[in-house]
Amino acid sequence: MPGFVPLDRRRFLRLAGLTGAAAGLDGALAGCRPAAVRAGRRQVRIGWVSSRSGRWAGYGQADDHVLQQARRTVLADGLPLGGRSYQVRLLVRDSHSDPSLARTATRELIDREQVDMVLASSTVETTVPVADECEATGIPCVTTGTPYQTWFLARRGVDPGTAPRPFRWTWHMFWGLEDVIAVFADMWGQLVSDQVVGVLWPDDLEGRAWGDGETGFPAFLRPQGYRLVDPGAYRAGSERWTGRVDAFRAARAEIVAGVPAPVEFAAFWRRARQRGYRPRIASVARALTFPVFLEAMGDAEGLSAEVSWSPAHPWRSSLDGRSSAQLADGYTAATGRQWVQPLGLAHALLEVAVDALRRAGGPEDKFALAAAVRGTDIDTVAGHVAWVAGQADLPNVARTPLVGGQWRGGRRWPLELVVVSNEAHPEIPAGGTLEPLS
Repeated sequence: MPGFVPLDRRRFLRLAGLTGAAAGLDGALAGCRPAAVRAGRRQVRIGWVSSRSGRWAGYGQADDHVLQQARRTVLADGLPLGGRSYQVRLLVRDSHSDPSLARTATRELIDREQVDMVLASSTVETTVPVADECEATGIPCVTTGTPYQTWFLARRGVDPGTAPRPFRWTWHMFWGLEDVIAVFADMWGQLVSDQVVGVLWPDDLEGRAWGDGETGFPAFLRPQGYRLVDPGAYRAGSERWTGRVDAFRAARAEIVAGVPAPVEFAAFWRRARQRGYRPRIASVARALTFPVFLEAMGDAEGLSAEVSWSPAHPWRSSLDGRSSAQLADGYTAATGRQWVQPLGLAHALLEVAVDALRRAGGPEDKFALAAAVRGTDIDTVAGHVAWVAGQADLPNVARTPLVGGQWRGGRRWPLELVVVSNEAHPEIPAGGTLEPLS
């Protein structure tokens, strides 16, 4: 099988009509001066919004651990800012995996709790409405957990040939579609297959972005010789899967890919087994992030997915110096559960916030705090985060590293995620290569 040609970000953005996206970013906050300074308040109030229940509840399951550890350690005696010590209050809200509830929770944090800053994670259903509300209100906000093109384009469409206008108050740190396409294709290239891919695109913002014929998976896989079998987007809760499974089987699709929710993929996989459809490779984003779900699903060994963070990541926390492995071990010791990918990203989100507050000298001047966020240049436990260093060709975006992994029978846990694709980030060690599904 021909090797996969690594994606070039400029080519990706030319197809998307986004070339020149970074233009004008450096002046985004130029000339901003504080309108008022709140004197005498020795407290920092940080809002935290994530999916702790609902369709994407798994993405928020590590938040309590991260925040409790921070309260007990680096924030226990106050945070030194500008020569003074500040008490830090972390005000947590559940988005319920619902955009309207995420927006309501953010309004409450801003209006009632008078937060100085908002942090948000999980899928587009949370990160986009939270960021929109902060941008409209003028509150510094950092988000993660959503492919950056979806986060940016869902909020601000771009006219082809024009440079996207940067946001003034909101920033995002995560990988992009070009990263996950390259990771999946690198994994698939490690095995011989017919290069026929059955795709699962939900009818939501993520599914439409991933399945877009001009900027998503089809635009980059077809030139590499792949043929996509796409029966069309499905609606969550209404798909019965039989027709989709039969279409994949009839086309002899040896690869399955997509971005379904966990319960949706479980239903598809169960129906595929019932109807005798057994692909050689199944690389599925979002749904295959959480080991507890895979164990409950059964028959999951050999499934593969993107890896946004793992104990193998070579970076340390800027807050307490812990390595990725120590962070994962601490989570297991405290909760009795296996590590999850959002753990490292949630910790990195807090690292970025504390670093910006330190450089701003305190929370009183929100313009200074926004400028400090924008000037972030820091190594976190999830990798390097910088918004001015040209990591992405869209403004307000910092790309974080992405590798690929496969779930295999483990020594400590029934299934353990092994890194099998690190072509773009060899600093993250691989534990093997992709093996075909049994």
